Amino acid sequence: MTCSGSHGGDVVLLSGGIDSATALALARGQDYPPTALFVDYGQAAASSEAVASASLAAHYRVPHTTLGLDGLRFGSGEILGRNAMLVHVALLATSRSGEGTVTIAIHAGTSYRDCSPDFVDLMQRSYDFHTGGKVVLAAPFIDRHKAEVLALAIDMKVP
Repeated sequence: MTCSGSHGGDVVLLSGGIDSATALALARGQDYPPTALFVDYGQAAASSEAVASASLAAHYRVPHTTLGLDGLRFGSGEILGRNAMLVHVALLATSRSGEGTVTIAIHAGTSYRDCSPDFVDLMQRSYDFHTGGKVVLAAPFIDRHKAEVLALAIDMKVP
């Protein structure tokens, strides 16, 4: 595992797609800018996602961290446990004090179990176990469908 970039207490998982870009735009409006975290876990689109993620972080003027997991390769389609892995890897990128918020841009309207309120609750319980309740998992679009996220992105002028 390799990691480069700076770390802050608040982290947005940033794949470079419209959902995570919109989540970053929302988080950027808070008092303290988050760190954008891109994870290359061997996904087929990793290289183009990495470029988009870095570009969005630069656009929003937030620190950008890239973390690479070596030895894994995936094609297209569902990757079981992907979002659970991502939120737990993001926990590593919170501040040394172990406090903060991790934002993931999952949304309603999919059949994936790891895009559900039950998933968010389960991962929050894991965070609570590991941090004593000091890190919050935010999923701002958990009750919104893709079209609603896209409409918000357009309204916010997300690139």
